Amino acid sequence: MKILITKILVLLLLVASLQMLFAKFYVKHFLNQFDELKLLNTYLDQKVDVISFGDSTIFNHAEKDTDKRTTYEMLQELSPRYKIGAITHGAYQMDLYLEYCKYIVKQKYHPKAIIIPINMRSFSPEWDTRPSYQFKKEKLLLSDNKILLTFYNT
Repeated sequence: MKILITKILVLLLLVASLQMLFAKFYVKHFLNQFDELKLLNTYLDQKVDVISFGDSTIFNHAEKDTDKRTTYEMLQELSPRYKIGAITHGAYQMDLYLEYCKYIVKQKYHPKAIIIPINMRSFSPEWDTRPSYQFKKEKLLLSDNKILLTFYNT
């Protein structure tokens, strides 16, 4: 009986070790596909003063607008003393900004300020019912939970 329990424990240890090894390569593969996180890491490495988040309202403009710059390009011009980095993506909303902030807190460098826009539309039920607006993979990567990432199915 002792031998059987020992074999089961060794098997479980082996499976857990392989699972962790797989997770390491799995995370590396996902990070290559998550451009916004790579951009954030670049900003943190460059020690930018301000990190600005945004959704599609940041980079869209009306056809008749004479000024085609993004909001953050305008902000950078108005604040030349500060280095500003922008992380924008269509359908980004508050719960994802929270995960980004939690990620930033875990890093060595912390910017002086973080700008989080409030888009009232992101509080509508449409955001809750659209799977593409949930950003589950991105939230998981930002949490850096390697065990959950191992079992994540795209």
